[in-house]
Amino acid sequence: MVSICCLTYNHEAYIKDAINGFLIQKTTFKVEIFIHDDASTDGTAEIVRDFADKYPDVIFPILQTENQYSKGVGPLTNYVFPRARGKYIALCEGDDYWTDPLKLQKQVEFLEENEEYVAVAENGLVKNSITNEQYLFSEEPERDVSIQEMVFRRRFPTASVVFRSKTLNNFSNEVKQANDTILWCYLASKGKFRYFVNVSSVYRRGNHGLVEGTNKFQWAQIVERWNNELIRLFGGKHFNKQIAIDAIWLHYWDVYYKRKYSSLYEKYFSLFKCFDYNWKKIFLKMISRQTNSIHKGFRAFARILIREQSTRIKIEKFYRRFFPKKTNRITIPLEFYKIFRRIGINEDPRSPKLIVTLTSYPPRIKTLHLSIKTLLNQTVKPDILILWLAKSQFPRMEEDLPRKLLRLRKYGLTINWCEDLKSYKKLIPALQLFPDDILVTADDDLFYPKDWLGKLYNAYVKDNSKIYCHRMHRILFSEHKEILPYRQWDFCSQNNSVSCLNFITTGGGAIYPPRSFHPDVLKHELFQDLAPHADDIWFWAMAVLNDTKIQLVEGNYSDPIIVYGSQKKHLGELNYVHGGNDKQLNQILNHYPDLFNRLMDAAKDHSFHC
Repeated sequence: MVSICCLTYNHEAYIKDAINGFLIQKTTFKVEIFIHDDASTDGTAEIVRDFADKYPDVIFPILQTENQYSKGVGPLTNYVFPRARGKYIALCEGDDYWTDPLKLQKQVEFLEENEEYVAVAENGLVKNSITNEQYLFSEEPERDVSIQEMVFRRRFPTASVVFRSKTLNNFSNEVKQANDTILWCYLASKGKFRYFVNVSSVYRRGNHGLVEGTNKFQWAQIVERWNNELIRLFGGKHFNKQIAIDAIWLHYWDVYYKRKYSSLYEKYFSLFKCFDYNWKKIFLKMISRQTNSIHKGFRAFARILIREQSTRIKIEKFYRRFFPKKTNRITIPLEFYKIFRRIGINEDPRSPKLIVTLTSYPPRIKTLHLSIKTLLNQTVKPDILILWLAKSQFPRMEEDLPRKLLRLRKYGLTINWCEDLKSYKKLIPALQLFPDDILVTADDDLFYPKDWLGKLYNAYVKDNSKIYCHRMHRILFSEHKEILPYRQWDFCSQNNSVSCLNFITTGGGAIYPPRSFHPDVLKHELFQDLAPHADDIWFWAMAVLNDTKIQLVEGNYSDPIIVYGSQKKHLGELNYVHGGNDKQLNQILNHYPDLFNRLMDAAKDHSFHC
């Protein structure tokens, strides 16, 4: 039997979709449905009662008269899990819903056949309940998910999870505060946790949910309790405590305060992400004091910094940079001010030049300045930081660009215009313009740590014959000596061997010595015919054909921080979900038979276990 556990609160407009998603399941086993309504003030409870009357042997409502969540009582652990009789438990909140009638059947079959796994999750769609916009929840490959990964970022929707109920036997004794992330980490500590890429549910985002009515002070307190509990349970066992704290705060700001205070987020916190993660904890103290105005909040934040850091300086110039209409003087630490004096490019002669190159397009242009600020803040400065934009996508050219982006030109950003080569713009124009210089690729949707460029350049100085990268996938072969589908490669591999089987993901950061590529790299008609949407595959193939070795850089950043809201439009669904990468790779291999032979030779050296 499977016990479906559903929490709902003021989901009158959505709860029918959730319940119908339960009822369409086609299974060879029995299912029971527990729906906990936390004293909704709309018609949610009435809808739940109506369904329970129609399906009395399947649906079991738990209807509260007083809201338990506001009292700090966890509905799942206190009311729902104790009633669940199934061997397996499936979760789905009242504003989400299932779309695959075979979801439970497939997940239970997997768990029945694989005793070492305690839980299984799947991909889903994100649906904005206001605009109805939809996009994939995750672009990540099928694999076992670790505790460390789940702390850093949500990998799957809650509605996709099914797990063994016996793993909760001591849950209430071991865990004092629970949320989704804590539950997933707890399950992963008891056994393997498998993630599948098939889409089986819809996760709604918008102005609704269990915590939407919570004021910011209450929410800050709740989040702080969750953070402390996560660190208490897993901080010393599975990962560095400071990394855990940083990851939790990043998640908190991205998910909540971006939505609630976008101006505050953009003007302040994006800078902390770029420069120093330790400011997050200080910043929450300001928020927890319920400072309502953005400007009032900034002054309160400054006062906290003064108290915490004990170093003071008057910086009217800094304040005016973000609030030009304000003339108030404020006091913040000298160390914080120095952060902004470091941004820029290299002013000392260097040969060959170190050039960071990237591109963007209209859907990401509003958040692009956040990524570029981190590239300007590197400890090893580039000689040139160049952004390539297509004239056809910005017909009025600079008039179509945000002022925040244009303002970065005074710190060294160069904006060049070119024809629309899609994602190839990040490297093709730079190869044409700087054939004898060192090129480093970056993406327009990532935050880059301060030593990101330094790690690449230092590796190049030691051995300038190789391409070094921060992030790569390892190409794998089947028992029949065939290249496995892209989704089955070793993603974000930490294999430090030098090999053509190391597939570079250019956006994570890769440094290319002069003349790294095969001469065909610049043939526009050829790459647009063979791999029109897969520049990473093309550049990797051109490097392999040129006999340029590829290696992962030491101390790499393989799990970058994504700029919030920048990935709603991307090539992931086409290339990853629908097999576009496999099709384009095969087209390149057919055109260059020698490329496949080189891969086979490399695979033999590793006995096909790469």
